[in-house]
Amino acid sequence: YLRGMVLSRANDLVGTGPKLQLQDPRITPERANMIEARFGTWARAVKLRRVVWQLAMAKMIDGEGFAVEITNPRLQNEIKLDYRILEADQCTTQFMADNVWKTHNVDGIRFDEWDNPLQYYFLREHPGAENWYGTMPTDGSWIQSDMVVHWFRKDRPWKRGIPELAASLPLCAILRRYTLAVLQSAEVAADFAGVLESTGPPNTNAWSTSGGQLEDDPFDTFPVDKGMFTTLPWGYQLKQLKAEQPTAVYDKFVDALLREIARPLLMPFNLAVGFSGGYNFASGTLDRQMYQGSLKIERASCEEDVLDPMLQSWWFEAARTPDVLGQALQEVPLHTWRWDYLPDHA
Repeated sequence: YLRGMVLSRANDLVGTGPKLQLQDPRITPERANMIEARFGTWARAVKLRRVVWQLAMAKMIDGEGFAVEITNPRLQNEIKLDYRILEADQCTTQFMADNVWKTHNVDGIRFDEWDNPLQYYFLREHPGAENWYGTMPTDGSWIQSDMVVHWFRKDRPWKRGIPELAASLPLCAILRRYTLAVLQSAEVAADFAGVLESTGPPNTNAWSTSGGQLEDDPFDTFPVDKGMFTTLPWGYQLKQLKAEQPTAVYDKFVDALLREIARPLLMPFNLAVGFSGGYNFASGTLDRQMYQGSLKIERASCEEDVLDPMLQSWWFEAARTPDVLGQALQEVPLHTWRWDYLPDHA
């Protein structure tokens, strides 16, 4: 369920990917269309939609997403700027790394006195990966902050992100335990074909051996043939176990848990479970409006922390590459980002 929620939210957020739209009066419409087309060609080459989608996934699951600028000589574009997605665990300052105890250092990040990030320390390998190349677990390098895209939700004056699903994970564990308990109850009921129930006094049994002595084996078993008639010992009745689980309470309990699990994602219940059977049209529309409002805010955050820094780096490279921008401005012009339309109604 949680995997489906995260995939749905990332897909709804990113869609087919953001598109650049210039709005600077100093650039003619014809040249603006040309620059937008050049940027779109580069975006398809680096798979910008997938990069933003991966960052959105990491932001929800790991609490933060990292993308590092690289020069990719095999990129099918005149601009060789590309991005490499790194795991959040790779951004960490190990004890053997330099300046680990300096002031204004948070795990993996150096800051100036105004809390602006200066450098990021990334390990070459994931700290949990097997080491096949003879490198030390602390091997890594400091990367300048203007080459790193760092996207996380800053609820408080944090400098690193925490998983946005942290509140949902304990509830998922409860849902798993409850589901397994219901399944085990149904399996136990199905495993027993019947139970012999004695009405006699304690420590007596109607079963006897060839010597005439009574045996008391309350957990003895015997096979039952299909379609047979049988007689029972004196004082015994044959009963079949009733499957008490699953009951009507199961669906209600699961639905209540799923509402709590989906709440940190600001996702309505019908989108979380992929089923709107209990909804009417108005309820579905109202719930989706709240969800879409959160997506618009998330897109604005993506523009500020991800897309604008990427455009800044692309513009820097494009201004120095012949026949890309022409006589356009050296600095990034006024612009906006176009996303897939979020419908107001079903």
